[in-house]
Amino acid sequence: MSNLQTIVGYQATDKKLLLIEKELAATDEKKKYAQARKFLKSAQTALEGYENKAISLTGELSRMETHYNNIVEQLKDFSEIDYAELEENEGELAYLKKNALALAETLKALKKDLTAVKEKIETVEKEYKALKKQTIVMQKQYREYKEKYTAVAEGKEAEMQVIRQQLEELEKQIPPAVLERYKNKRKEGVWPVLCQLKGDRCGVCSMDLPRAAISELSEKGFIECENCHRLIYKE
Repeated sequence: MSNLQTIVGYQATDKKLLLIEKELAATDEKKKYAQARKFLKSAQTALEGYENKAISLTGELSRMETHYNNIVEQLKDFSEIDYAELEENEGELAYLKKNALALAETLKALKKDLTAVKEKIETVEKEYKALKKQTIVMQKQYREYKEKYTAVAEGKEAEMQVIRQQLEELEKQIPPAVLERYKNKRKEGVWPVLCQLKGDRCGVCSMDLPRAAISELSEKGFIECENCHRLIYKE
């Protein structure tokens, strides 16, 4: 049997495996299992994001509270000044009052910002707890869906194993470079990987092939379609 016949036969056998894989992928057990797994993966990332955000906001709150307390202390210093003694020094009195007023305004704005940060922290904590609770429920469902899907898949395992063994035997007759190229395209979701030349066109996407490519096909046995990236062969 030629290399061409072997690789074409290999794809025909591989198609049986692909059909079983598609059948399993279409089951409710597989869909629910995949959905739960996807949720848990995204939830983990989201929970880490909430944790990092909470740490950042807590640090910001601490810095703001320190700043707030410093301003409070500065205002206490202004309250202890005997302004009666400064009545004759209008310039210094005006300067002190101006600074005290500026500190008071800063304190007012800072207090507003502190309230906003505290509200953000409360929101983050609330959303984190809600997602954590949902995650715990989904983890239980994930285990249940996984067990059910595993049971369904095991029902097909014997049939799939026979096909895999057939593929392994055929692989021994296929050049490694060709087999690797085939498997890579299979992983990428290209199917069928091999298609027959129809006239001067790709047998799947019907793209016209230049004469140089067809000449190369006769020499190498396979060429790759520039459009759909399948491997084209000619009988």
